[in-house]
Amino acid sequence: MAKVLASNQDNVEYVNKLYSASKNYYRGRRDQFVKFYKQYRSILDADTSKDFYKWRSRLFIPATARAVDGLLPDLMLNLFASDPFFEIRPREMFDVIDAAIQEPLLLYQLDDCGFYMKFYHFLKQMGFYGTTFGKVFVEDGKNNFAWLDIFNMFYSPKATSLKDTWIIQRGEKTIGEMRKTEVNGLPVYENLDQLEMAIAADKDSDRYDIEVKKSIQGLSSAYSKEEGDDRTVELLEFWKRDRSETMTIAGQHTLVRSKRPNPYGMIESTWYDPYVDCALWPNPGELEGVGVPEKVKDIQDQLNCEVNQRLDNRNLRQNQIILVRRGAGVNVRN
Repeated sequence: MAKVLASNQDNVEYVNKLYSASKNYYRGRRDQFVKFYKQYRSILDADTSKDFYKWRSRLFIPATARAVDGLLPDLMLNLFASDPFFEIRPREMFDVIDAAIQEPLLLYQLDDCGFYMKFYHFLKQMGFYGTTFGKVFVEDGKNNFAWLDIFNMFYSPKATSLKDTWIIQRGEKTIGEMRKTEVNGLPVYENLDQLEMAIAADKDSDRYDIEVKKSIQGLSSAYSKEEGDDRTVELLEFWKRDRSETMTIAGQHTLVRSKRPNPYGMIESTWYDPYVDCALWPNPGELEGVGVPEKVKDIQDQLNCEVNQRLDNRNLRQNQIILVRRGAGVNVRN
């Protein structure tokens, strides 16, 4: 039993090390993503303007939003205009019947999992940040697709594509939700009592205060301040580079899903990879691409500056400041 616990702790430390390395390396890029999001939402502040002063006019011309929202219909129409938007072609003579059956089946599965609206958000994230992620997986016996928030995806600083890197997908659940999660009548998560004991042991440490403060501020934290089953805990789902193994740790403390083989198996001697990504304007040799806000940032800033300068000049002309010499006999009260 002691060897098992030591092995589990080694796995927790290994995943935490990779998570910290990725988070620190991409921190600057993620800060840029926050600025791109504000740029799309037309929020004018020091992040989105080179010429920002609180006493100046603060109109934001929504050129970035217009560019992103104009791109999406074109992409959706190009991809899904034809019905069906794909074709399954048989490779051999004996594949003809199977191909004819699989095409309507796949259309049904895509419609059943709400694929089209999820894929719209998948593309919109690509427009925002230049890169987007999704996951194709099986849930309750059905094929499913989910777009993944780029802020919850972590990978190697040396990654040039998803195929040459390990992946950590961040998520959150309450301890109560984890206790109730079952597959075929069996609990999915383990060591939950050990997790609560580990968090309780933190209570007198600086780390506990730091994590609670981050949770209150809406930042990603290992756990929240609630007690018992209401406590929200960070989950880090780790996938090996070749996708042969996966495991999950909770609260950066405890292994709640032990290291296990890829649950989706193999396809032609290759482990199935549930993760997909796409870049709007790819950068050679880099995983992350370039999005619309990054392309139009200077144009957006110029538009905002010119419009706000004109408003400020008009306000100064309409509300002129007049200097009166003392004793000139001018009634300033009127």
